[in-house]
Amino acid sequence: MKLRWRWWLTGAFFLTAFVAHRALLRWSAGTLVTENLSHQATTAYAVFDGDLEHDRIAVLYHSAPHSLLLISHPPRRLEVAGLRLNRATTDRMALEVRGIPTRAIQVISSKSESTWNDARSLAAWLLAHPGDRVVVLCKRFNSRNQRLILDRVLGDNASRVDVVGLLDSRYDESNWWQRKEGAIAFQSGLTLLMYNWIAGEGETPDSSWDPDAYERTLP
Repeated sequence: MKLRWRWWLTGAFFLTAFVAHRALLRWSAGTLVTENLSHQATTAYAVFDGDLEHDRIAVLYHSAPHSLLLISHPPRRLEVAGLRLNRATTDRMALEVRGIPTRAIQVISSKSESTWNDARSLAAWLLAHPGDRVVVLCKRFNSRNQRLILDRVLGDNASRVDVVGLLDSRYDESNWWQRKEGAIAFQSGLTLLMYNWIAGEGETPDSSWDPDAYERTLP
């Protein structure tokens, strides 16, 4: 009789785990997502992640046109060599093709490819535009991490910034574990959030590169 009850309990455990695992996986992804729209008057969107889907940005813009801020980083080696356009330029071109007028797009410079420095660049923009409110657009599974960094960098001005994690057409909270891209995004978002929450800002390597200076170092 005891053996039969053990089998029943074991079966019930695995059945519960099978039924509940999807809910647990959805909850896990939900911890990485925040959408804290205040519904106050927005005056600008700021794109804080590369590889966001331009179509989604364009749909959001056309539903409520505002200024669009793009972040420009120091050039990488291929950009210095003229072999590739920088991210801000390619984003601008892609958005203009989707009907966003050139006059609506502004580019603000960041010292390095660091979310912390991007937030500092936004802080400077907010100081220069005291009456504006910004919605930061970022990857969905990076939105809570983005909110954490903005709160720490912006101080009192953090209340002037909302964060929206844009959906990816390939996955969301309900199915991220079924796609390789979703699993990578989840792991990356969790790692960044835990690191920034516990350790704060780390050191950012110098991304500048001067080919002439490099050539002078060669024997």
